[in-house]
Amino acid sequence: MPTSTHRIVLWGDVDLIRNAELQGLVREFQDSGSKSVSVFMGEVTFVDSVGLAFLVELRGVAQSRGGQVQVVDAPEPALRLLRLVDVAGQFVLTRTDSSDLAYS
Repeated sequence: MPTSTHRIVLWGDVDLIRNAELQGLVREFQDSGSKSVSVFMGEVTFVDSVGLAFLVELRGVAQSRGGQVQVVDAPEPALRLLRLVDVAGQFVLTRTDSSDLAYS
């Protein structure tokens, strides 16, 4: 099984319209065999429940492999959504300008 971290870069609106694409990204992560995944969200403008479900699904795959999901540069509205549904603590939240420090 590969030890490298799988990488996903998101941009724009992460919502229902992109559901099929997001499911494809989950399958790519599953097929990669990687334990962990980094999701780069610096260019994301909007996240709804579909985007949240995508992150939670990635977390399930990573956890089943003993890995984790790192969410990088999530915009504040996405962070609020993660906090609102009380799952923010289940992700490693980082920023590229200080990638070793989690933010909340």
